[in-house]
Amino acid sequence: MDNHLHPKVLAFKEFINKHPDLLRELRTSGHSWQYFYNRWELNGVDDPLWKSYSEKNEQKTESNETKILEHLLNLTQKMDFDKVQKQIHQWDKTIDSVQKLIQQFSHKQAHQQQPPSNQIHWFRD
Repeated sequence: MDNHLHPKVLAFKEFINKHPDLLRELRTSGHSWQYFYNRWELNGVDDPLWKSYSEKNEQKTESNETKILEHLLNLTQKMDFDKVQKQIHQWDKTIDSVQKLIQQFSHKQAHQQQPPSNQIHWFRD
């Protein structure tokens, strides 16, 4: 579909995709695509209008990263590592018990599947 588009239109499309806030503004504002395309064609990527959208996007990314780090720090501060250690130990015991049961059953099945070697066949014709 993009193969028949003019190279400038493809470049503008790529530019718009790199600025998601600009794309949202374009869809919500009363401006047409033609307005932003003309502005991009005349002023290029150095237009101050584009920088305002880039700065907003960078600020949002930084604030999201800060919030995530603060949340992780709060979680680790509230964590009781003794309880975590006890839970891990309990899970380890449980997994060990399950493994032993599986080994016992597989060992029993292996013995049951072996045909008896010295049995007399009383009911054979």
